[in-house]
Parts: sequence; C-alpha cells; structure tokens
Amino acid sequence: MSELRERLKMDMELRGYSPGSIKAYTNNVSNFAKFYNKSPKFLGEKEIRDYLHYCITKKN
Repeated sequence: MSELRERLKMDMELRGYSPGSIKAYTNNVSNFAKFYNKSPKFLGEKEIRDYLHYCITKKN
C-alpha cells in the first residue's frame, strides 16, 4: 500500500470512519488518480473540480 493511501486510511480510522466508508473513500481517490494517471499529491482543486464535473455529466 502506498504511503499516501496508508496515511489516508489511518487518518480515517482515527476519526472513527467505518471500514466500508474507508474502502469507498480510498476507491474513489484511486479512481481519481487513475483518471489523471498521476498521484493525488500532484493534483489540486482544479483537477478535483474537473473530475467531479466529469463524474456528474459523463459517468452519472
């Protein structure tokens, strides 16, 4: 597991997220990174907005 993914998982566990929520969030972050073929740490607000717009308009 990548360092960034492990940190995300640990932060959510510390905040009391359920295992299902943790899995859903990590899967969504993974899909976001795959969409741009880059690590999320290199992506910013513009890419998030563009990806969300893509999900709403194209992916449903």
